[in-house]
Amino acid sequence: MQIQQQLKISANQFSQHILNSIQYELKEYGQVNVDKDHIRAGITYKKPLTTQMKQTDHVTVEITKLEKSPFEYEATFDSTQGRNTIRYSAKDLNENECLVTYEEDFVGKDTMKKLNHKLMRVFYKGRSKRRIHYLLNAIEDHVLKGE
Repeated sequence: MQIQQQLKISANQFSQHILNSIQYELKEYGQVNVDKDHIRAGITYKKPLTTQMKQTDHVTVEITKLEKSPFEYEATFDSTQGRNTIRYSAKDLNENECLVTYEEDFVGKDTMKKLNHKLMRVFYKGRSKRRIHYLLNAIEDHVLKGE
């Protein structure tokens, strides 16, 4: 699944928000206090994650790519179900606007999990897209309000 959305913030503001979120998760779940400048590809930590079926699973998160300019972030989430990969990229359209691209892929651990994911994706595709648009709008609002 890929979603592109124009935001009324710069690519740098977007990237700083994502880095702040990563920094928070590293402190909360990885129990490591890392400066934003030291966040890099290869960092891993474990965290609980609620699935679309409202179940909690513990996942291992690995930052697999982090480029600061132009901003690109990729992370994998390994669970008992399989591997979910998310990617964000942001590029400036002008001084106060950027285009964010969000991508998400899932690979099941076995054939049944792969088939189940394909079936469930049909039911949850619209919901997933709305969730991502809501998330990107919330990031934009958060940055604009200076929180």
